[in-house]
Amino acid sequence: MKDNAIFIVSEADKNLGGCILLRKTNIKLRVTEHLGDNTVYKPLTKLQSVQHQSIISRRISLFVSKWSNEENNMDVLSIGEQHFMLESIQKYPENFAKFRMSLKAHKTS
Repeated sequence: MKDNAIFIVSEADKNLGGCILLRKTNIKLRVTEHLGDNTVYKPLTKLQSVQHQSIISRRISLFVSKWSNEENNMDVLSIGEQHFMLESIQKYPENFAKFRMSLKAHKTS
């Protein structure tokens, strides 16, 4: 069902288990109840989102650089962690984080 064009399977909140609903209903609910709330989320243009992504990538690079130095006498990133973060921003520079959320489920009894 992962790639089903009509239905989507998702976890409900409050440990109520999984649920199946129409993909278009799911998208409409998420956009109207969450992303469509301009008091919480600010719509960005494509250019603005690319600029923000560039800033985030730069901050990740600085973070890795800072925490890869054992001279700071604090916990440091492992070689694997460093490699994962740096390779991710180099290999996928325009990949944006995906909006994820659980469905709001209401008990009937």
